[in-house]
Amino acid sequence: MIKRLISRNCTLALCLGRVRNLALVAAMVFYAAVLLIAQVSQPDAASPTSLVLHDRWQIQSSCQVNEKGDAISTTSFQPKNWYAATVPGPVVSNLVAGKVPDYPDPYTGMNLRKMPGVDYPIGAEFANMPVPENSPFHCS
Repeated sequence: MIKRLISRNCTLALCLGRVRNLALVAAMVFYAAVLLIAQVSQPDAASPTSLVLHDRWQIQSSCQVNEKGDAISTTSFQPKNWYAATVPGPVVSNLVAGKVPDYPDPYTGMNLRKMPGVDYPIGAEFANMPVPENSPFHCS
């Protein structure tokens, strides 16, 4: 089909325009199919089988939690002193957003270096270094 659209008689600009139009039509068809599938597959909001998971998440270091996973995963578990979180999202971003005292805005001055556990040498690849003893994530 593309060979038919791009004949020997078309200029480069005309050929590219035809290919672009073909790609645009294909993208619109794909987008329409995605929207149709999304509408058909959405569960009924009133249905007792649907459970919204994008709100009310909380995080806490495992160093601070005494309960085991089987207790935490029940609906009766009531977390105390946990931090609000947005999921998906990095732990440190959630702590900064929650205004946790040890986690100032990392984009201001040298605030990133003031966070607990951020005492590795500047320029070092921290992902390949052991977790520092003063990091709140050391025991995790």
